[in-house]
Amino acid sequence: MKRIDAEEAASEAAILAYGDRFLETFPLGWFLVSLAGFSEHPLKFGLSWFWSVIFTFAFVPAFLLSLIREPFERLLAFHPDLSVLQRSTASEPVWEKYERKLRHSEHEAPDPNDTSLVIREADHLLLGFDPWTDYPILLHRPLIDDSHVYIGGGTGSGKTTRAMVSLFTPLIRPRTDRKGQIEPMPPMVIIDLKGDDTLLEKVMVETEKRAEMEGRPMRHLFRYFTTEGGHPTNRFNPFPTFKGDGTSQIQLVQTVLDALSVNYGPGYGMGYYSSRNRSLLQDIVRKHDPHSFREIYGIL
Repeated sequence: MKRIDAEEAASEAAILAYGDRFLETFPLGWFLVSLAGFSEHPLKFGLSWFWSVIFTFAFVPAFLLSLIREPFERLLAFHPDLSVLQRSTASEPVWEKYERKLRHSEHEAPDPNDTSLVIREADHLLLGFDPWTDYPILLHRPLIDDSHVYIGGGTGSGKTTRAMVSLFTPLIRPRTDRKGQIEPMPPMVIIDLKGDDTLLEKVMVETEKRAEMEGRPMRHLFRYFTTEGGHPTNRFNPFPTFKGDGTSQIQLVQTVLDALSVNYGPGYGMGYYSSRNRSLLQDIVRKHDPHSFREIYGIL
């Protein structure tokens, strides 16, 4: 028995040595080496080949499928429930369906901090969905009534088209209160120094739809101002506006100087010209009580 075992060990060592030399010369010669081993020990190498095939074509695919199963299920689950969406159309984008469903939602829940208050789902803005759980990310509207929203991101990351538009759109669209009445559209002032066409067109389209629904002229809900020459713009006369809210003459003068960038601040030279502009404009306002810049231009 010892002689037979020694012969088998020598045979295996010879096969391995031969395989090493053969693979160094022919990298794809593993198949021939396996056949050589199979001829020496058919049962042993047959079982090895069997389990290798099972591992390669069964366990490995099963393991890979287990890794992608959860994200694939989330992808399949992310679709609109057409049965619960009002006036749903097949061509309506998914975001629009969820946003409209949120605005018309009747779900309510008690405030965890004050059980006497009720939080309405319709009082929220849809910001997006969590990338891992697909859970909707909502913003309670009262949080932005007396607060600020900071949106950060690099150039071209979608701060305007994805973040700003998603905030403005539901604020313009009609929303019902607890009594089922349409709430008035909140006042909004959009200052876009970059002049994004997408933002302008989206706000105009949504405001036009709101005006048609209320039966009001478009100019009552939307006014566009620009300082570019050759472009149509609405007029804004600050004098009647400031005079009607209790603003003093010095406050009006200072506001106009700041708006026209002729208030150069303190300092040698700068302070002198700032005071001269302030004195001149204040003298005109006190003596002539102008109602427009055109009247000031005529006086000068």
